[in-house]
Amino acid sequence: MERANVICHMMQSLDGKTTGGFFDHPFCEKCGDYYDQLTVKLGEGWGCGRETFQYLSGDGPLPQSSTPVPEGDFILKDEAHPYCFAIDRKGKLLWKKPYNDYTANPSRIVEITTSLASKNYLAFLRDQGIPYLLCGETDFDPVLFLEKIRALYGVKNFVLCGGGHINGVFMAAGLIDEISLVVAAVTDGQEKGLSFMEMPTAKAQGFALVDLKKLPESGLYLRYRKVNE
Repeated sequence: MERANVICHMMQSLDGKTTGGFFDHPFCEKCGDYYDQLTVKLGEGWGCGRETFQYLSGDGPLPQSSTPVPEGDFILKDEAHPYCFAIDRKGKLLWKKPYNDYTANPSRIVEITTSLASKNYLAFLRDQGIPYLLCGETDFDPVLFLEKIRALYGVKNFVLCGGGHINGVFMAAGLIDEISLVVAAVTDGQEKGLSFMEMPTAKAQGFALVDLKKLPESGLYLRYRKVNE
């Protein structure tokens, strides 16, 4: 089965950080706008891991639901909006609505979870009108995920926007085909700040530069394609 290609699309400081106070610096404003615009232009769907999307999650316990939950995926399509895939292994994100307003045209949320998610959580998603795909038994299966979004949602290019840990899952599996990187001309200096690729075991992979642009405020845009080694 064909899978979606993966473009890892991130913004970082000059010293390689992807989190921290540097985003509030004036030199990040126009670079950030450029990054945001590319998020929905590079592919047919984009997404992040649970930690990145936690700020959108509601507070409190998971509501109880009596909605029936048949086996398998819950597929709803919305071709008028971009798709936002949320990788949430255990089913923890308590979405307040079925759209993510991060992009100019709100993105339709599709929850990506595993068999670790409770039936009650899946019922909650159904109640919210949020589709979901089951992609793994005891852990997230990135290959199955990429195959499903290609077959079910027509996603040829998936834009992976972090954080560093979920990026590392795709990299460790050899699934990142391109890297799209916006570099803001500002340092952050955090001693323990995350980079855009975090893996328990390091795995080097070569990438060839295919695009380079100078951005406002001395920022840079870099695009790389994986080198088959």
